[in-house]
Amino acid sequence: MSFIQYYLVFFPILILLFYSVRFFTKKLSKYIILLVSIFFLLYLDSLSFYILCILCLINYLFIKLIIKGFNKNILRSLGIIINLLPLFYYKYINSYVLIETNDTNMFLGIPLGLSFYVLQQITALFDATKKENLDKFNFINYLFFSFFFIYIISGPLTPYKKVIKQFDCIFKYKISIENITIGLSLFILGFAKKTILADPIKERIDSFYLVANSHSEVQFSIIELFYIAWGNTVEFYFSFSAFSDMAIGMALCFGIILPINFNSPLKTKTPMEYISSWHMSFMSFVREYIFQPSFMLLKKLPIKNLEFKYTFAWSISVFLTFFLTGAWHAPVQTSILISTFVAIIMVSIELLKRFISLPNTFNNLANFLSRILLLFMIIITSTYFRTPDNIDIENLFFNNIYLSLPNSFSEILYFLKPYNIYFEGIFPSNKYLEIAPLLWEGRAILHIFICTIIIFLFPNTMEIFNLVDSNKYSLFKIKWQNNIKNAILIGILFTFCLLLLDNNSGFIYGQ
Repeated sequence: MSFIQYYLVFFPILILLFYSVRFFTKKLSKYIILLVSIFFLLYLDSLSFYILCILCLINYLFIKLIIKGFNKNILRSLGIIINLLPLFYYKYINSYVLIETNDTNMFLGIPLGLSFYVLQQITALFDATKKENLDKFNFINYLFFSFFFIYIISGPLTPYKKVIKQFDCIFKYKISIENITIGLSLFILGFAKKTILADPIKERIDSFYLVANSHSEVQFSIIELFYIAWGNTVEFYFSFSAFSDMAIGMALCFGIILPINFNSPLKTKTPMEYISSWHMSFMSFVREYIFQPSFMLLKKLPIKNLEFKYTFAWSISVFLTFFLTGAWHAPVQTSILISTFVAIIMVSIELLKRFISLPNTFNNLANFLSRILLLFMIIITSTYFRTPDNIDIENLFFNNIYLSLPNSFSEILYFLKPYNIYFEGIFPSNKYLEIAPLLWEGRAILHIFICTIIIFLFPNTMEIFNLVDSNKYSLFKIKWQNNIKNAILIGILFTFCLLLLDNNSGFIYGQ
């Protein structure tokens, strides 16, 4: 199922079906969504469907046994191992076989949504047995939690306790018109981020990669390399933000509030703040189900010095958390090394703050340098993450770099030619392209400049719709209001998006 089929065909049809059935019977509408969600995953990826079915049955049995009084620690530990087995196999053993043999026929691929629903199943082992959730635990609700189509593909990672109480409410009570209008508006704004902001940058960067792959002798200018590096960061930023907005907006149309997943991470000042603002649902999971349990366990070590014991427990828990974070995101050495490096930086900064007291002047300078270093690391990691495997990044960025300016500057700045400055246009590699991308030189620079202004000076969509409280700086204060004027603007924006729509758009976790 393509990007267009999912968002512009499947979702609208399901909305109409849901409210048509709900008009006659609220209870039946719940089963309609459940059946559609089950067949949705079966249609997209039958292997993923069968894995999730097996995990659901095992976890449901374990939860029932815990409720009946069996040893919860043993059953939870066994359940965690069973749930992680398919993730470990498909992400590591299967990928290792591909790397060693280089035989793509032996690579089965990672089942759709596996990384998300495995962790969600683990949350159920802990949350479903709590007293406040026992009255909501039954097989239908558990299936609904496990297969709900909105977060099954790409998140947000939704713990059991966050949604289980909502499932009964939305099928018993009236869904507010305000939630529906906010949901649709948020969905369209997310859709606009993807089609207007992210996709044109991706198309422009892909054209550079195409040239680099087909003409290995080509040397890129400083401006082209800067566009690739910063463009990868901006494109990834808006793509991730867009899918988060669309998922939350779609859920609101059904009366379900999903966890916030994104809160302007590029405005952050420290690695800790950055990590906490990007993929917030996943970081909430690792904080609650990995960091806190490991920290509480390590605090029990027989160490007399309390300050040293707590510092040691915190440091080891941070390292463990980020090591597992890197391992979850990608089964490659680079991702794990980057996560470990981030953990080293975070621990070092916190230890320095704890043991070294600096004057305010030095603190301000340290904060400024921290933001620059953080942004630099984000750009590097985004570039490595988004660059295709067949492109040599080192050769691309460090092979005889030069500056190229527009041809019209040649008569004015002719004296710069001896200093490795040429006048072949902003993007000299354009001459190797057979098909021109949407953004051509000047338009590409203007477009990414506007995107940068939006990132740093405007509030994000979660802030605009009052879905998150944030103290991050925004030059422009914008708050959403449900009125006719905004409805017309949203309609115009959606129409413009349809005109720009590229059927090659894909889900960010499938790229």
